[in-house]
Amino acid sequence: MIDGVLESGDFILGPNVAAFEREAAAYLGVRDAVGVANGTDALVLVLDALGVGAGDEVICPAFTFYATAEAIARRGATPVFADVDSATMNLDAEDVAARITPRTKATIAVHLFGRPAPVAELVQLGVPLIEDAAQAFGSPEIARTGVASTFSFYPTKNLFALGDGGLVSTGDAELGERVRMLRFHGSRDKVDFELLGYNSRLDELQAAVLRIFLAELDGWVALRREAAARYAELGLGAACELPEDEPGHAYHLFVCRSPERDRIRAALKEAEIGSAVYYGTPLHLQPALAYLGYVQGSLPVTEQLARENFSVPLWAGIDSGAQERVVSAVQAAAPVAS
Repeated sequence: MIDGVLESGDFILGPNVAAFEREAAAYLGVRDAVGVANGTDALVLVLDALGVGAGDEVICPAFTFYATAEAIARRGATPVFADVDSATMNLDAEDVAARITPRTKATIAVHLFGRPAPVAELVQLGVPLIEDAAQAFGSPEIARTGVASTFSFYPTKNLFALGDGGLVSTGDAELGERVRMLRFHGSRDKVDFELLGYNSRLDELQAAVLRIFLAELDGWVALRREAAARYAELGLGAACELPEDEPGHAYHLFVCRSPERDRIRAALKEAEIGSAVYYGTPLHLQPALAYLGYVQGSLPVTEQLARENFSVPLWAGIDSGAQERVVSAVQAAAPVAS
């Protein structure tokens, strides 16, 4: 398929992009999917298509990657951070409800680490809901509730490209068409330019790769879920708090919690096992967003998660021996459940 792209010389918005858009829409169960340059652009384009701009507020979590809030600020709107649920690490719908004002234009719910956010509760709040699904392609519980969903195909994602790539999916024909125009300078035909748009097109080569990988995705997610279950069976939960499971969890990452995080990570490093901390400085405390006025203590659950979270290795096909080594190292560092 890649050789075919090279031989065709059709590199921009060619047949593979169109085919991948159709195949992704069918996989997600939505009307339309629009390939874009990356996941951050996907967020910006949706916000633009919804008319979000100066004077508007958009509610989102602070326990997520910077791009979620960055996209809001790039549109001239104000990110309003809501706290998250301690168990799921996703948006707390009650806290979101408390932060809605007449200026609220949308809510962005992040399906963090592959676990679906409480979209049914959030959509009932009466504010347009955008699903930031960058980490959750492969979950059957996403993309059909919000007005639009955004995806990243960064090479570490469950569905990945061999470089940058992104997608917007929606059930709204008008919104999909507007995003499609915005990704190409606000034009339908390269002749008339109806909007002030962007240059944000999914590459034809990446689309060809994504078509190949999309056919393998369900198998890969099943292997991730098997590996997650194996960690519980091996007793990792005796040494730290494991992520809660649910049928729709795609396990982009396996993120645990412990007050002894630093000691556990030191033991993993000593055993030559990789680990990582996610969002150790949450968004409301990031220097670039200091103008919003949040301080330490503004979002207590978010801040506790930032202090306690760490990931352990998990990928499609990780073998049980590798997982046993992880569990042994963690248990040696923190033998008592925290």
